Amino acid sequence: MTSVQAAVRGALTRLAWMPTALTITLPVVAALLFAFKNQMPSPWDWVWLGLGAAALLLNGLVQYAIAWWSKQNEDAEIEDANRLRVALRDALQPVAEIIGAMPNARKSERVSLLKAAATQAVSALILLMKDVDRARAVVYALDVAGTSMSPLAHHGRGSSPSPFTAGNVRGDRALALVAHGGHLFVADLDKERPREWKGSGSDYRTFISAAITNGQFSFGMVTLDAPHADDLGENDKHLVLLVADLLAIAFAEADR
Repeated sequence: MTSVQAAVRGALTRLAWMPTALTITLPVVAALLFAFKNQMPSPWDWVWLGLGAAALLLNGLVQYAIAWWSKQNEDAEIEDANRLRVALRDALQPVAEIIGAMPNARKSERVSLLKAAATQAVSALILLMKDVDRARAVVYALDVAGTSMSPLAHHGRGSSPSPFTAGNVRGDRALALVAHGGHLFVADLDKERPREWKGSGSDYRTFISAAITNGQFSFGMVTLDAPHADDLGENDKHLVLLVADLLAIAFAEADR
């Protein structure tokens, strides 16, 4: 769907109440016009009759338009869902293939495969965010002591991500989020600055962070951010959570 098509669909969606209102009011208008026909002198009969018939005809056209628009929306939603399914498969299949190779690999090979899986994962996120201007995805790995997280892989706009280290507010809050297996989504940093976050926000206005955890151990974090507020949404949050779940398998295999 092009941006123009999306804008048109959005405008029409905001006006969706009007057809329903017309289907309610037009029959009433037609009934009133037919009533006027019986109250007015005979020369006016054809005027009120014609106007009433026109109101009923317009009502039928509006109902047809509602049915047509519903069908178009249904077809568009199916098309979007199919496109998303194909995009997800194409983007995440390399990650799944790498993870599938890990159980039969030696320890040293599994560590290398983890790096490859993380690199593929951030590339997949940016590929799926092709409509988001200058998005950046990062996979952080938690050290053995649990006192710092360093970037394992990143992809997107040029600025390199900084590590998180215990002993300062930024690091402590990020490490606490990961330790508790949590996630955080902020659509607009100018409007919301949650307690769990203490980043600089210097080159991004929206972000999603998700702990990489298998429920028993935490291994790191996946983040996705963008320079413009509201460029990321709920669907993107679920995508980041999915990638975090996939990477949890890879980290667990690498640690085995």
